[in-house]
Amino acid sequence: MRGQFGSNYTAQSLDCDIPEHDAKEKPIGEKPAEDTPERLDWELLVPADAPAEASAYDPEEEAPVEAAPAEEAPTEEAPAAYDGSPEEELPTAEACPVEVYNEDAPAEAKPTEGTSPRSILVSVFIYSPVPYTVEETCEDDYVPKEQDATYLPFSSQHKLITFLQEVLEGACFAYGRRELSKLLNERGWNCVEAVPLRIWMDQLANRRHILDTIPSERLLESVAGTQDIAVNRTPIDSSRMKKFLEDAAELTDILKMKDYGDIIRKVRVDINKTTEGLSREEQEAKDRQEKNLKRIAEERKILDEREADVRKERGKNKRERQISAGLEVKGLLDEAKKSFGITVFFDELA
Repeated sequence: MRGQFGSNYTAQSLDCDIPEHDAKEKPIGEKPAEDTPERLDWELLVPADAPAEASAYDPEEEAPVEAAPAEEAPTEEAPAAYDGSPEEELPTAEACPVEVYNEDAPAEAKPTEGTSPRSILVSVFIYSPVPYTVEETCEDDYVPKEQDATYLPFSSQHKLITFLQEVLEGACFAYGRRELSKLLNERGWNCVEAVPLRIWMDQLANRRHILDTIPSERLLESVAGTQDIAVNRTPIDSSRMKKFLEDAAELTDILKMKDYGDIIRKVRVDINKTTEGLSREEQEAKDRQEKNLKRIAEERKILDEREADVRKERGKNKRERQISAGLEVKGLLDEAKKSFGITVFFDELA
């Protein structure tokens, strides 16, 4: 494929698009005598079972067509003969694979007088519709947003997650002083604030073999995510906060830091009570809202019916008034006609 689209092929492709000076066109029905690229093109366009008379064509028998002015109808000159080999004429399907075009196929190009087989093949190849792809949204890519999640006030959430990070860093530093004193001395970690929580999780991941209970990668990543939430100020719902507290308590059990674990568990119990109460109150408020909206909808329906009745009654009264007015006008006209007839009668007598 690289060879077919190299510099040699580009030069040859340009040759087939530039006609020679005073080039003579060959009729489509005349079969070339020699094995040339034009003969191969002729065999592709002319069916094998075509009658022999179709090839007998004498251009002198027909009267020459008068050429139109260049401004009105410019004529397209036939391209010059192509000197390349048949294998290098056009990229094959294997060299340039094209996806299947789903729309209706265009009408097959028919050869016309004055158009060479070579130009037809080139035009079909160049102007063929190119399929395009449209990225379709997959159902799996859509993640529905949880509408009924319970959130603590953000200031309270941030204080809670920051406190949890502080307790976990204290537990990890106490574990390091007990089990990893050499590491602390080598790194110069002489206080709790010297080591962020994510660094501790990386160290524990590299030393899981020294622990009696091996922590999972999910657990370590979840605990490290506490620091990310605190730093990035990311709002989280009550269920995710509960999960952070549970994972933090599990890590303190693995590190055998009971005092820190008791603090986290107490906080978890109190926070669960708070979030459950908040969730219950929000659900009650939602139920009251739905009840009120339902009552308003029923009242709106009644009002709409009353409005429709009023409009209907108005239309009915309008029609009655128009009928009454029409009868009144008719009566007036009848009286006027009588008066007019009497007046005309006396005028004729006079």
